[in-house]
Amino acid sequence: MHLINQLTPDLVIEILLKAWSVDTSSKWTRENPASGQCGVTALVVNDFCGGEILKTPIRDEWHYYNRIRGVAFDFTESQFSDKPVYLDIQSNRDEAFTDTSQKQYEMLKLKFSQFLQSTLITQHKHGSQLVTRRDNSSMMIHRPTIQDLDLINEIFLECKQDLDYQGIFQWDHVYPHKDVIVKDIINQNMHALTKDGEIVGVITLDTNEEEEYREIYWAYDDCMVIHRLVIRPSHQGKGFAYRLMQYMTCVTKVRTNRFDWTCIAEISEQWSFIRN
Repeated sequence: MHLINQLTPDLVIEILLKAWSVDTSSKWTRENPASGQCGVTALVVNDFCGGEILKTPIRDEWHYYNRIRGVAFDFTESQFSDKPVYLDIQSNRDEAFTDTSQKQYEMLKLKFSQFLQSTLITQHKHGSQLVTRRDNSSMMIHRPTIQDLDLINEIFLECKQDLDYQGIFQWDHVYPHKDVIVKDIINQNMHALTKDGEIVGVITLDTNEEEEYREIYWAYDDCMVIHRLVIRPSHQGKGFAYRLMQYMTCVTKVRTNRFDWTCIAEISEQWSFIRN
C-alpha cells in the first residue's frame, strides 16, 4: 500500500492514538480516543498517504474513512461497539470538513507530523528500511556490518574494473582502499542497498569534506557529504543509484533537523514501493 515507506497501518494507529485529543475532537475520551475523530482523521491520513476519502452512513450521520492504493482503511473504527457496514461511497475533503473544524484539523495534522517525524528518526537510528516492489522483489537499505566487508570490497573492485574498461580512471589501486571501506562500516556512515538478500550497491554519508569544499559558501552550516556511491556493474542502469541518492536526501534532512516527510512520500510515489 502507498503509505509512507516506514509507515504501516498499525503504525498509523499508534501515531493517531498519540495525536488524538480533545483538541482534535470534543468527543475524545481516554476510554474512547477515536470518538468523533473520523472526519479529521480521514483528512490528515489523506494528506500524508494520498488516496481517496470514502463515507458510509452510521446512525443517520456520515462516517468518513480512507482508501489507499485500492484498499479501504477505517482508522477510527475502534470507536464503535459493533463493526460498521461499509458502503464505500465516494466522498471528498469538503464533505469530510463538515465533520470537523479547521482548528481541529490543523492540530491533528501538526501532532501527526510531529509523532511521525519522531518515529522515522527512531527507525533511522536502527538503520534499516525494508520495502517491497510491485514485482514482489524486496529491497532493503541498511547499515552493513563488518561481515559484509569482503562482498562490498568485491563490488568496489568490479566497479574499478568497469570504469577502467570505459576509460574512466577515477579510482586506482590506492583509492578507495579496503581500509576506507572498513572505516565507513565501523563509523556507521555507509548504507547498503540489498535486493532479494544480495547487496548490490553502497553509499557513504558523513560530515567529512574536502578542503576545497570549505571555500564554498553553503546555505547551511550543518552540511552532510556523500562519498563513494557504487552499484555492482551487473545491476547498473536499473535506478538503484538514484534510489540510494533519494534515500540519502531524506537521511540528510533527518540528521540535520530539516526533516520533510514529503521527501519519503515522493520516493514511494515515484518507485511504487509498498511496506512489507
